[in-house]
Amino acid sequence: VRSYSREEREDLERLGLTYVSVYDIHDRGMTAGAERALKAVSRDKIYLTIDMDGVDPAYAPAVGNPEPFGLSPFQVKELIGTLGPHLVGMDLNEVSPAWDFGQTALLGARLIREAIMAIGEARA
Repeated sequence: VRSYSREEREDLERLGLTYVSVYDIHDRGMTAGAERALKAVSRDKIYLTIDMDGVDPAYAPAVGNPEPFGLSPFQVKELIGTLGPHLVGMDLNEVSPAWDFGQTALLGARLIREAIMAIGEARA
């Protein structure tokens, strides 16, 4: 979770949903966050959606709702690597071409490539 309101956080807690905030990742590391998420879903195979809004706008400015203190490209790459053995597919969203000069699209393409390679390596 990159950001949420007080009411949204209260709903998450009331419903007993497990979440990992961007601040947890910055404090404890991506591997710990990914492992916590894997434990919460308790599935061997997962589908990953990468929402580019979660990436810090210094790296991905052309998104619908940019907010500072997001993830770095290396953190997202680490997430993909950690989840690789469990991935059955993925998608990537929130790249806004009208606002982009290539930076966000290039990063998005690279992250898709990383996921394809992680899935392939896990099956080799």
